[in-house]
Amino acid sequence: MTLTAVATTTTLSAITRPVIFFLDSSGDRNEPHFLTLCAVESAALQNPGHDVHVYSNAFDTQTWSHISSHIKVLPFEPLIWMGSEASARDFDAMRQWYLSDASAKGFAINNIANAMRLVLLYKHGGTYLDTDVLSLKPLSSLGWQENILAYQNEEEDLKLSREIELTINVATMVNFLPRADLIKDMIATFVKEFQADLWGWQGPQLVTRVYKKGAYSDVTVLQKYTLNPVGWHQVDLLFKSVNDGDGARLWRDISSRSTLVHFWGSLISEQLPYTRDDSIVAQLYRETCPVFYASHFEKRPQLSSLFPSALIRGTRTQTRPDATTITAHLHGLILLHTRIEVSHPRVGQQLSSIDWKEIPQMLYAVMLKLDVESVVAETGDVNYRPPNRIMENEMRRILAEDFLVCTGVLNEMKICRPFSGDSTVTKQDYPFGHVLSPGYHVIFTWLETRQRGIRRMLSPMSMMAITSVSVNFENIKITAQGEVRRRQLRDFKDALPMTAVMKGPTKFGTMSYYSNDVHFARQLAVGRMFDEVALDTLAPHIRASSVILDVGGHCGSHTVAYASMNPLAKIFTYEPQKKMFRLLQQNIADNNLEGQVVALNFALGNKACAAAEHVWSRRGFRPVRTHGRWRNLPPDGSARQFWCYGTYVDRKGRGAD
Repeated sequence: MTLTAVATTTTLSAITRPVIFFLDSSGDRNEPHFLTLCAVESAALQNPGHDVHVYSNAFDTQTWSHISSHIKVLPFEPLIWMGSEASARDFDAMRQWYLSDASAKGFAINNIANAMRLVLLYKHGGTYLDTDVLSLKPLSSLGWQENILAYQNEEEDLKLSREIELTINVATMVNFLPRADLIKDMIATFVKEFQADLWGWQGPQLVTRVYKKGAYSDVTVLQKYTLNPVGWHQVDLLFKSVNDGDGARLWRDISSRSTLVHFWGSLISEQLPYTRDDSIVAQLYRETCPVFYASHFEKRPQLSSLFPSALIRGTRTQTRPDATTITAHLHGLILLHTRIEVSHPRVGQQLSSIDWKEIPQMLYAVMLKLDVESVVAETGDVNYRPPNRIMENEMRRILAEDFLVCTGVLNEMKICRPFSGDSTVTKQDYPFGHVLSPGYHVIFTWLETRQRGIRRMLSPMSMMAITSVSVNFENIKITAQGEVRRRQLRDFKDALPMTAVMKGPTKFGTMSYYSNDVHFARQLAVGRMFDEVALDTLAPHIRASSVILDVGGHCGSHTVAYASMNPLAKIFTYEPQKKMFRLLQQNIADNNLEGQVVALNFALGNKACAAAEHVWSRRGFRPVRTHGRWRNLPPDGSARQFWCYGTYVDRKGRGAD
């Protein structure tokens, strides 16, 4: 779940430091998810010879500064990436799609990330990783091949997933050359065959369709285990213990064969707080991102504090005087040593919009594993050592008669049922029995005592089964992402309206301006310059000066006037807004002032400062980001200039990116 400083060259070998980049297209100010924190840290630690770029308007620029000086958070600027340079015509169709209402439909945020991944790979090359991909080994372990992809499934996976063919994953696109034919064809196909609300259509299905149709001899597609060892339908395995069974086997395979691991963050993020320390997830975090593991994951709340008390509220039965301490102690030991496992539904399972109303009839499969030897060892009764059949029968009776298996979903329901079985390893399937509302749900399963006379007890967190599922997964995504994207487009159109550039004559020269730039447009439309009163006041000083500084030059209306008043003066015009700066350059060129005017895309200050850029929207004046660098000013270096790039638009909608 993911760039501009890279030179546009024709081979990776010509790039001094190759780039690994991640994308965050949400745009909302937030703290990066733990998966993202770890993904970026692991990429930097495993690949010290690479620059790591995180393109986001949401994350703080200092988030990873303590990890590596080669990690940079840069603005997420699609229109700049698809902008005015020579390669811009390659993105004409993509630019039109991005500005259209189609980009706000369906899985809007995912679709934008899919599109911009292609734009940046085509322009600059490098390695793209989703923000939920961990780096286990250096990319050089792949042998410095170029244009590397990998499958996300194998033949045997097709039986377990909804996929009907081997599919290439786009979460990991490694060592791509700029202007690769595959990426060019993917861009064209993206726009031509765009389907907003079909999950994966613009991602793995796009690259698979294009790759299978073409002949791309320069592209290498690796087997699943190399970059994507765990399929989306197998994410529950990530929470298995590294010490036994399937978990141990998977951990050995990942450790020995995989360079990257895709975590399928949208499926497991709700489960992460309940991760056990011996799980594959915890082990991967511990090894690949030690800094954020220590500061975030290791310090996560204890499981006992995460268990919602709302699920276990009820009348507690007071211990009766005739209830024996031995019986209560035995019940407590059984709870302490009976591990619960839920084999269905699995962690990350998606319940679709078609079947979610049938959830009450959904199979809920529970297994109890009672460690008899541990119980016997702690009873202190020598008569039961070693464990014998009498003791085992007694424990089975207690499980069947004195305990209930309880299932709870916070704010949804709690259901308890008797459990029957004739073994210390007992399985039971029964209907789930409750309709879940659309959304993400964490399901707890535990044992409770039900014998009269014994104080109500329940399983400790270490023995509970905790699984998370989503109901109406696709509709949840579409609703949430569509709202975010519509808000982005609305703000963009409010603050940075894409209106026509107008051009007309004035008494000082020809001027181009934005028709919706109200204060300037009113004057320029009738052949007058903005604020001619000020120009008249300044005229004697302008004519007497040899050097003129126009600070905040906007589109150049006063710069052109100054040049007309004093053709011999050298004029330095400073304008930080990129769009206005381009208009300034156009007006300088239209009036043949290139030899007289020096246009600088900077903002100025007389002391070191942080420039907080803002954008005006219907919700008011709000910060976007802070970014900048200092340089010396001509002519004598006595002042300093601050280069700000980003957005500043006033309440009248004046200005642009």
